[in-house]
Amino acid sequence: MNAGYQVSLSHTSPTSLKTDAPPEVIWDIMRAWANMFPGKKTFELEPSKTIMSKKSSIEVSFKLHPDAEPKSRCNNLLRFQINPAPNWGPKCRATTSVNNDKLEKKRSKQKSKRKEGTEESHKENVKKLKAEENSEISSENCK
Repeated sequence: MNAGYQVSLSHTSPTSLKTDAPPEVIWDIMRAWANMFPGKKTFELEPSKTIMSKKSSIEVSFKLHPDAEPKSRCNNLLRFQINPAPNWGPKCRATTSVNNDKLEKKRSKQKSKRKEGTEESHKENVKKLKAEENSEISSENCK
């Protein structure tokens, strides 16, 4: 926000952010953060050395911006829904246990009917195509 871009929390995860800042600015911010709080590992490896050696194109400020606190948080609105129970999301498709054997038999019969019908129609289509090809070949030979 201090760089002039909009930043907000994502609706999917409390730890993710949304921004309209270009990737170069985000990399500049990450480099500034890494320089402020260096980790135990050094930047001797080639990828990290290349990333950290680039100069920043903006001046990065980590001061708290006045608009950083969302109005919804000030009004104590819930941002992320709390799970009411473990595994509370979508469940399996509902099934009936009454006459379950009969349903399975019907389903298996319908599957075999569908397969037979598609095989027969496929064979008919192949025959038609072959007949058309033969008629085209014979008409070309007559010319």
